[in-house]
Amino acid sequence: MTSPFKELTSSLLLGVVKSIILIYDIVTIPLYFILQMPWTKVEQSNDSQLRREVSGDKKSPWISSIRQMSLDSMVSPDSTQGCLTLHELMVKMIMFHKDKRCLGVREILMEEEIKDPDGRTVAVKKVQQTDYRWWSYIQINKKIDDVVKGLMANGLQKGDKVVISSSHRVESFLAIHAISRMGATAVLVHPNLKRDKLFDIIIKTSAKGLIIQQQSSQIGQQQSCQSGQKTDHNANCPISSILQQWRKREPQLDQQLKCIIIIETVTSSVGEGRVNPGFADHTNTNNSTTDQQLPRILIKSFSSLEFEGSSSPLSIGTSPSSPSDIAFIVYTGSYDSTSSGVLLTQTNLMTSLLSLDSTLVSGGVKGDKLSLSPKHPYPSFAPVTDISDFLLSLLMLVNGVPVGFSSLDTLTFLSPGVKEGCPGDLCLLRPKVIYSPPVVLDRLRRSVTEEYLGEKAITSSEKGNFRSSYLSFALDYSQYWKRQGFNTTLMNLFFFRSFAKWTGRSLETIIVPSGGNGQILCPKTQHFLRSTTGCSIKTGFSFLECGGFIALRTNEDFYSATSSIGSSLPGIRLKVSDYPESGFFSYDHPNPRGEVLIGGPMVATGFFEQPTDTPFCSDSSGIPWFKTGVIVEMDSSSGLLTMIDKKENLVKLSFGADCVPLGQTEANLTSCPFVDNLSLYANSDNNFILAFVSPIRSAIESLCRTLDIEEGSLSFKEMCSDPEIQAEVTRAIVSHGMAAGLPKKLLPSKVKLCSDSWESENGLVTAEGRPIRSEIARRYAQDINRMFGNVDHNFNLPPSATRQVTNSTSEQSRPNISQTTVQMETREGIEMTTRSPPETST
Repeated sequence: MTSPFKELTSSLLLGVVKSIILIYDIVTIPLYFILQMPWTKVEQSNDSQLRREVSGDKKSPWISSIRQMSLDSMVSPDSTQGCLTLHELMVKMIMFHKDKRCLGVREILMEEEIKDPDGRTVAVKKVQQTDYRWWSYIQINKKIDDVVKGLMANGLQKGDKVVISSSHRVESFLAIHAISRMGATAVLVHPNLKRDKLFDIIIKTSAKGLIIQQQSSQIGQQQSCQSGQKTDHNANCPISSILQQWRKREPQLDQQLKCIIIIETVTSSVGEGRVNPGFADHTNTNNSTTDQQLPRILIKSFSSLEFEGSSSPLSIGTSPSSPSDIAFIVYTGSYDSTSSGVLLTQTNLMTSLLSLDSTLVSGGVKGDKLSLSPKHPYPSFAPVTDISDFLLSLLMLVNGVPVGFSSLDTLTFLSPGVKEGCPGDLCLLRPKVIYSPPVVLDRLRRSVTEEYLGEKAITSSEKGNFRSSYLSFALDYSQYWKRQGFNTTLMNLFFFRSFAKWTGRSLETIIVPSGGNGQILCPKTQHFLRSTTGCSIKTGFSFLECGGFIALRTNEDFYSATSSIGSSLPGIRLKVSDYPESGFFSYDHPNPRGEVLIGGPMVATGFFEQPTDTPFCSDSSGIPWFKTGVIVEMDSSSGLLTMIDKKENLVKLSFGADCVPLGQTEANLTSCPFVDNLSLYANSDNNFILAFVSPIRSAIESLCRTLDIEEGSLSFKEMCSDPEIQAEVTRAIVSHGMAAGLPKKLLPSKVKLCSDSWESENGLVTAEGRPIRSEIARRYAQDINRMFGNVDHNFNLPPSATRQVTNSTSEQSRPNISQTTVQMETREGIEMTTRSPPETST
């Protein structure tokens, strides 16, 4: 615990620093006022950014009043060099950029397993990697041709469907463009989807090929398959056993599926066009269909497919995809659930790309335009199903910015998969622009803060620490002046500069998607990133069904609410529809509220095997529309949109007239120092909210020391079940929510600390780490019933009210408990345990 003397010293020192900064502000503010002209930024932020498509018609859709489609672009179909399909775009950019750097990867030198404090092997490995290896545009074009010929040599042809289940890697990028070049359709599937769900998609879409990442959860490790083994030994290979299971469900699978291509791990021992030693190509040519033999399906590594294509005499056809062809069928569900496949045509993709290009590069307003340079590659680490990241990667390549492929485990030197002393991907790439989901940025903020403080947790016991106090002051100071239109130059130069090393010190823009998943970026994380990196945070509205982004904030939008998602992109039509079930109406005063509808040529054609109840429709003019299911509020003066929440996240409590937005509340509570991840649960039968928390272990251990719990006396599971610890964490979450400005009705009344890890492998979170509410509710169904039936309304009582204190001296110690029965909250329910007093010496 922090001594009173240390707290006093820290307070005095911080007071001196504040006094010096106050004097500096008073002296220099006239100079900053003249040089930075803050009034111009404030005026720009207040300008109206939306207008009616037909002036004066209140039923007319809203369109952007400041952004226009750019016709002078390689992406624009109306320009002299415009493109209508992905194939045409790739050919044009290759002709334009030729020998410039295009795509890059890092090879793995070695891997090292790490273990948690309980001795269990952690799935993430510490890896040591090389620097980036780059291919030029011409080399990538040759690789795409080789993949096309390799697929054709393995029985695929124009019009076929090929399933791709992978993160966004160079192989999946090549495969997508090869499939488009040969006039086929790519079926994009989340890499963490369960193999039985993957099988359902293969059968449903009548796919002829499967391209799958080697370390995906569907196939497991391929270490049992060694190069040169006999055919019967290959039956022990995981992919072979999985195929046998699939054939039992669908005996005709081997007549449908032509080949399976494995994207192998990138290691330095794998030369270009060579096979990973951990995987062997094998083919069963036997026509027998007995269960003891492999199905007649070709199984190859991606590198051998490419090598086969390079030596193939086949010629690529001259009839690639047309603008109306289906380019992608995208399944967004992860792990244990699948949504309907979204049908995206070549026109949908190219229109969305043109809208992005017109906003961020070729047109738009001053606050929108990105500063791009070939010296600062763009990092791509999203799954292949993230169309927004795919289009941003294309946008960078069109403008000569190379793309370096990364992963969440190796993104920064603080990431769990980076060996100590090795640089992260961002340090090597030094990007100016990155695209990241909110949950990734929340964890980055926490990691950077911990690294600065030199602590594993920021709990109440560290409040007297000067570094912690000064960091809080510096963030508040920077946030205050930015809202006045000023830039804190000296604070950035002498203090925040040290924080920018995790991004490579060149970062200028972070693009953050919100929308389809109902998740927004935590306000605390927004302020932290904006202050420490000096970059602009472009939160946006993104929907797969609309081809990616439909709205983005400008640099000047930071004067508005942190939950703002900006205004619409060019070419997008918006409508706000009434949602009477929750009391939101388009005629609400002063700001319209309701479900947002998106219209325009970027809207998908529908779902694969269209369900009866579909959110797609068309108006009398033939314009396609999509009902997003997201409730927004539109600022009547500026036209900026603020996301309230998804329909499914709005819950009306039993005694409440208004709906509770669970998603927006989670975004604010996730930044609590004890919380690694959090999911809220509520229903209309009860009048309070439950919180399920995946806690930060180091923070819980720090709390145990504060409560004078003997180190090592409790396992992590027992810590999470301890009533005192649960009460302290509940108090911290409630206090954190109140400090964030949340009303009392949005704060959880009961908190469950979950000792089991939340991972994408067990289906509780997505690959990016976003909680899957339905899966968490199913996992902890017993706890939900118990917590709703046994509510502790006294969680705000001080610790002294919940334990027997036997020593009245000033020295705090863990109280002696004489045969006290305690309720231990466990997965199975309430467990009654008895604690005996510790032995004492006479």
